[in-house]
Amino acid sequence: MTRRLLLFANSFPYGKQEPYLMRECHYLDAFDEVYIFSLSLRKHQMDHRRDLPLKQVTVVPVPFKSHLFYAAVSPRALVSRAFVTELRQLFKDRRFTVARAVQALSQFSRAEHEASVIGRFIRDNITPSSSDETVFYAYRFLYQPYLMSRLAARFPSSRLIGRAHGIDLFEERQPTDYLPGRAINLGVLDELHSVSQAGAEYLRARHPDFEEKIQVSYLGTEDHGVRPPRSSTQVLRLVSCSDAAPVKRLELLVEALRGISDTVQIEWSHYGDGPDMDRVRAMALTLPDHVSATFYGWTRNDEILEAYRSGRHDVFINVSSSEGLPVSIMESSSCGLPTIATDVGGTGEIVSDGVNGRLLSADPTPREIAAAVEEFARMAPVAFARRSVAARETWSTHFDSDRNYRQFVAKMLSSPVNVGRCAHRDQARKELHSP
Repeated sequence: MTRRLLLFANSFPYGKQEPYLMRECHYLDAFDEVYIFSLSLRKHQMDHRRDLPLKQVTVVPVPFKSHLFYAAVSPRALVSRAFVTELRQLFKDRRFTVARAVQALSQFSRAEHEASVIGRFIRDNITPSSSDETVFYAYRFLYQPYLMSRLAARFPSSRLIGRAHGIDLFEERQPTDYLPGRAINLGVLDELHSVSQAGAEYLRARHPDFEEKIQVSYLGTEDHGVRPPRSSTQVLRLVSCSDAAPVKRLELLVEALRGISDTVQIEWSHYGDGPDMDRVRAMALTLPDHVSATFYGWTRNDEILEAYRSGRHDVFINVSSSEGLPVSIMESSSCGLPTIATDVGGTGEIVSDGVNGRLLSADPTPREIAAAVEEFARMAPVAFARRSVAARETWSTHFDSDRNYRQFVAKMLSSPVNVGRCAHRDQARKELHSP
């Protein structure tokens, strides 16, 4: 018997996308064969391929085509049962717009094309037998589950599993307030693992018919050690780590730091780059003398973690307008940094207000942010140490990657067959793909 994993992830392991999937790969050697389908791969990403910690792995690049190409192949998707089903659902829910229809057509066109490319690879390179166990694993909850369902019939015994994070889960993050194929994806999957309880509850509320398929499986980070005690009460060393993108609201953070009381001294460091960085840097020039800002730009993850562990920073801050469950907070918490963060997505599952940090409102004012920063700046050493210990304990209990990924892989390999769920799944696939 061969235990086989077919993993579908956007461009991974090429380029810089899906950095947290690399840690999970350390545990995939439990499978005899691992195939990674690097979806929608751009040419510039092929210059850099990360080394994978796997003995038996085959990486299959699936190049991204031009939008003109996907438009050319769209007639095939246009008459597909999946697209027609999705259109009917949009009309039924009174959510139809031309923009949403185009978004759905684009997604299903890409899925149909990539299924054709991958199908040829499977035909020429994989010979399934009835005794094999094959797991299809979609790292994102976009078009990948539907794509996998187009291929699963080639394997006598297979299960389809997906993960859902944030941008691929919360429809409000999209300009159209819409993500195509939610019910279709849930119908063809055996299990969907949300990375946060908040995400799971969101999906269960919207798709109660699939409630039993939706589970919570936290991501995690490895143990890099604990920072030394805070070295100075004269200055608070604040740190943030994110893309400089609108959703991260770094401009709001700068505005908050402008209003910090001159009775405390703040040193803010930021790791990360992005489209808003020039504007954020310009705004930071207006910070008062008792608040300094240092921008490190894009920085290797191991260098950031060493900065946390060495005690260079005291408190992590995140004022995003939307999140899944931030791995950046897992990393800082593992080193014992308390956190100031907005109560969005699953952030409240890792930041407990008054215990290991301060949980801000989802849409805080600059003054609310500044007050939280000032609270930590004035905090007595004993109280600060308690929050630091609590941050580490939260990570150890819930977000230790060694435990979380071992459990997740064990579940992929040994999930009991639910006869009712399988019948529902098989019927969904038959309705979508039968000629």
